[in-house]
This record gives sequence, structure tokens and C-alpha cells, in this order.
Amino acid sequence: MLITNLIEIITMTELSIVDFFIILEAVGIIATLAVMLYYSRKQTKELSTNIESNILSDLDSKLHNLMEIAISKPEMIRVFDKNQTQ
Repeated sequence: MLITNLIEIITMTELSIVDFFIILEAVGIIATLAVMLYYSRKQTKELSTNIESNILSDLDSKLHNLMEIAISKPEMIRVFDKNQTQ
């Protein structure tokens, strides 16, 4: 159906083969831009999720290290907790 419609358009407007290739080139460029936009949005979403999980993982490991220090040296708790120093 698409091919028959294109053939009708070509016969109605009397496009030369060069004009036909120019139209196909424009359609190809637009399709390429659409595909690039789709995958860049997908990649950006995955990247933001990856960054968020890395930040949460880093915070968790730092909190874990602080708790290990607090358990092994209870006198260091006043360095971490401002309310106990007053």
C-alpha cells in the first residue's frame, strides 16, 4: 500500500529519481534523529538511576564504617553526636 501510494505521488507530481532520493534522504535523517532521541532518553534514565544507587551505596558504607568505629571505640561517639558534647 505504501509503495503504491508513493508510485501515485511520483506519477502525479512527476518527480525525478533525484528528487525521490532527496525525499528519502530527508526521511532517513528524521528517522535517525528520532532513534537517537529515544535511546538518549533511555540512557539518561538508566544513568540517573545508576548515579542514585551509587550515592545511596556510598552513604550506606560510610554509615556502616561510622557505626563500626562507634562500637569499637565508644569514646568517639561524642565526635559524631553534637548533643553529647554539650
